[in-house]
Amino acid sequence: MGEFGSSYLHQTTKNIKDFFTATKKAAEKEPIILFLDEIDSLVSARTDRVDANKAEEISQFLQEFNALETAPNLIVIAATNRPDHLDPAILRSGRLDKKIYLGPPDEIARRELFKMYIEKSGRPHEALDYDELSHLTE
Repeated sequence: MGEFGSSYLHQTTKNIKDFFTATKKAAEKEPIILFLDEIDSLVSARTDRVDANKAEEISQFLQEFNALETAPNLIVIAATNRPDHLDPAILRSGRLDKKIYLGPPDEIARRELFKMYIEKSGRPHEALDYDELSHLTE
C-alpha cells in the first residue's frame, strides 16, 4: 500500500485511544474537566454516506468514551451548534445524557459583549452607541 499503508489509515483510531488513555491517567492524579468543542465533528451521525474509516473512528471514540466511567475525577462537557448532526449513540445514558440549550444572547448581553470585545481590542470606540449596536444585531 506504499506510504499510505494500513498503519497510516488507522492512525486516527490510535490517536483517539492514546488521547483517552492519557486523559484517564491524568484524572488519577487530579480532577479534570474535559471540554470537547464541536463534538459533532468528532462523533457525527453514521449514515450510508459515511466511509468505513470514519465509522471506525466513531466506534473507537464511543468505546473509549465508555471507558471514562472508571475515571471518577473526570467530568466531560461537550458543545455543538449542530446537535442534529451528532451520532445518537453519544447521547445514550451514561455518555452525554444531560443536555443544556444555550440560546443566543439577548439585547443586554449583546451590548456587553460588544463593549467588552471592542474596548479590549484597543480599537477606537468612543463614538460607538452600544445600545444601537445591540438593537441592530437581534
